[in-house]
Amino acid sequence: MDESLMKTLAGLGVPEGMTDPSAIIAFLAGKLSGESEPEDSPMGEVESMAGDYKKPEDEAQRAEAPAEEKPVDAQEEIKAEVERQLKADKVRRQTILNHCKLAKLERSFADSLIEDETVTVQVAQERIIRAMAQQPLGAVTGSNIRATESEQDKFEAAAKAGFTQRCFQGNITKTQAQKAEGDSHFKSLGVYRLAEACVRRMGIDPEKHSKSEVARMAMGHKPTLDRVKRAVGDAYHTTGSFQNILFDGLNNTLRAAYEEAPYTWSFWVRQRQSVEDFKDIHATQLSEFQNLEVVPEGKEYPEKKMSDRRKTYNIDKFGANFSVTWETIVNDNLDALSRIPTMQGTAARRTQEKLVYDTFLSNPLMPDGVALFSASHASGRNITAVSPAAPSEATLDEGFELMSKQVGLNGSLLNLTPSVLLVPQKYSATALRITNSLSFAQSNGNEGISSLYGVNGVRPLQVVTTALLDNNNTTNWYLIASSSLVDTAEIVFLQGEESPVLENEWTMLSDKWDFKIRQSMGCAMIDHVGFYGNRT
Repeated sequence: MDESLMKTLAGLGVPEGMTDPSAIIAFLAGKLSGESEPEDSPMGEVESMAGDYKKPEDEAQRAEAPAEEKPVDAQEEIKAEVERQLKADKVRRQTILNHCKLAKLERSFADSLIEDETVTVQVAQERIIRAMAQQPLGAVTGSNIRATESEQDKFEAAAKAGFTQRCFQGNITKTQAQKAEGDSHFKSLGVYRLAEACVRRMGIDPEKHSKSEVARMAMGHKPTLDRVKRAVGDAYHTTGSFQNILFDGLNNTLRAAYEEAPYTWSFWVRQRQSVEDFKDIHATQLSEFQNLEVVPEGKEYPEKKMSDRRKTYNIDKFGANFSVTWETIVNDNLDALSRIPTMQGTAARRTQEKLVYDTFLSNPLMPDGVALFSASHASGRNITAVSPAAPSEATLDEGFELMSKQVGLNGSLLNLTPSVLLVPQKYSATALRITNSLSFAQSNGNEGISSLYGVNGVRPLQVVTTALLDNNNTTNWYLIASSSLVDTAEIVFLQGEESPVLENEWTMLSDKWDFKIRQSMGCAMIDHVGFYGNRT
């Protein structure tokens, strides 16, 4: 065990000369139950099981001894070795389980140690001791009720669930908040009363202190806590419950708001596998596979090679911060606490949407050295030849025609078909009418003819509309092929930041918690052949 753990154990009253892990576990178990030593030790069962078990070092010594001059049955030797290994593993498992029972740790904790075959008894003992050292030994909550790790976990689970449910009210409409046993009590608590409950769990009577002191203690203000510790002595212990509950509720609210916020890029942009760092990303644009050829009898099959081009881009870090002040807790202002992460989650999704459309509308240079929308691509023009006009049968015909005539890197005709009609809000009704009408207008002499662009039409289009296009140009609109057929655009996130990450830190000089929201991501247009622009 390392020096820091030994210091922690010394602070818990473990005698200086006690270094045997089994003895330390028994000592701490006695402290937890309020006894000098545990009445019943379940270790006897292990000792009896291990009577004829040879330690690894004994096995090594036996191996070094001169072999007896007698024939050895290989099968019997293998069978004996298997039995020894099974007996050793059985002893290891039972020993770890009994230590965890003695320490009053959860069965799931014991199972995690037992099932990991790399965890020896010695390693398990140290992990058990570390878990025991973190428990509030002999702490008092309320009257003479002793707080165990299990009770503390239940308290935090119920408080986190109730606080999250309270934060969701009026802010989150689609996502179901987490539930836990006893959460209904905390769902009705204000933020200050929640702080009181957490301070009470620390062994401190909040009624003996002012609201400002209770808020400071709940928020982890060290000078206030040190002063109270001197006053209440051993009854006091820190748990960090209030910080954990608050952070969990705000984080859940932020992520739920992020998931519920509207966005459109997913209709036409592929999400690339997340990356590990901020290094350049090389998106490989693969060519089409060339058409098959007739193979004459007795001749070899011709080799068809694929070519590729690279699009290089990178990800950037986006973020912001907000603060929860001491005054917010004292004033019991839960509305501010819940609304801020809701707005931050929506802002994160909005930032993501803006990144994609800013990249798209900038008409970036493509790997062939030509802008995304241009009449100069070697593969063929992908921009209207005339002035932009509203979506109609004629203007859509041009887009379908130009996209179908695009050729790949190896010169093959791709015959692509668009699947998305991307329009500004100015044309949203027009586009929806085209794709959802049962027939064309009677004035055109087309009554009774089903829509070509509807769900059941021969040219089905998904209408996607966003005001981000209007901010750029109110008359430009686009057709986009499915990203499953051809490379179009992609977005990528840093690993672990596929959703926004929330981090917090206490600032003592200003009596507040600073919450930082961050999401690292990047976007790029990969290939132009799957795009058509009715634009200038």
